[in-house]
Amino acid sequence: MKKLLALTLALLFSVPGLADVYVFGETYVKFRTVDGVTVNRSCRGPGCRAYDGGLVLLTVLDKSAVAPGGKNPCAVACKKDLGGLVVIGRDLGGNEQSFCYFKDESYLRCF
Repeated sequence: MKKLLALTLALLFSVPGLADVYVFGETYVKFRTVDGVTVNRSCRGPGCRAYDGGLVLLTVLDKSAVAPGGKNPCAVACKKDLGGLVVIGRDLGGNEQSFCYFKDESYLRCF
């Protein structure tokens, strides 16, 4: 059943709007970009930890910078400054992306 679901989603990957779906374990999460911050679709702007944290990171992080040890500066800030947990999601093409996951169950895509 899981293989059938994965195959169906992979075939639909070219459909507009599905390119912003990431898989975390067995959970499929849709994303959208708001004010330059990519968050899960259920995150509704101010008050959502992912949105609020993303706006902070946009103002303080250099997207081209690399943290010590080659780490993603967004991922480092996720845990250290925002109190989130770094998790890895896969898009329907199998590509990995790091996200910051918060206690309110919101996700911020690390850039």
